[in-house]
Amino acid sequence: IDPKTVDLRPAIERRQEVSQELILPNVLFIGTQKAGSTSIFKWLFSAGVCAARRSDDDMSPLKETSFFLPNIRPAGEVQQYAELFQHCTSYDYIVDADPSHIVHPGGVYEFYQRAGYDALSRLKIIVSLREPVSRELSLYNHHVACVLAGEEKSNNPQNWSWCNHVVRRGELLSFEE
Repeated sequence: IDPKTVDLRPAIERRQEVSQELILPNVLFIGTQKAGSTSIFKWLFSAGVCAARRSDDDMSPLKETSFFLPNIRPAGEVQQYAELFQHCTSYDYIVDADPSHIVHPGGVYEFYQRAGYDALSRLKIIVSLREPVSRELSLYNHHVACVLAGEEKSNNPQNWSWCNHVVRRGELLSFEE
C-alpha cells in the first residue's frame, strides 16, 4: 500500500464522529493528598463546573474517579470514562478532580491521545500542592481520626487497611514514629 494514494479521510471522519459524541473532562484537577483538593472541588462544583456522576440515579458529584490508576482502568476505557460525564452536555467546564492523576501522567496523556479529535489540546490541568511536612502531618491526623472513629466498630485496627500504618501492635504511633 502506497501511503500517498490511501485516502484516510473516511477513517479520520469516523474517529472524529465517535470522539465528538463523547463528553470528556476538559479540566483535570490533580495534586497531592491533603492539599485542599476536596475544598477546591466543592468550590468549583458550586461555581458551576460539571463533575462525574456514578449514574443518572446518583446526582452527587463524584470526586476521585481513580480512572487512571493502572490496576483500575477498564478495557473499554474511553467509552466508560466518558459515561461518567454524559450529563455534562451544556457545561463549558467539565472537571475530573483526583489527586491520584498526578502519579500517572503517562496514562492521562495516552488516554487523551487515544480519545481523538482535539481532546488533549483542549485539556487544562490544575495542580494543587502543599508544603511536604504540613501535608504529612495532615495525612497522619486523617489516619488517626480514621482509626479513632473505627474503634467503636471493631477491636482489630488491622481491618482499617488505609489507616493501619499509624497503628503498631494495637497502639497509635506518634507522628515522629
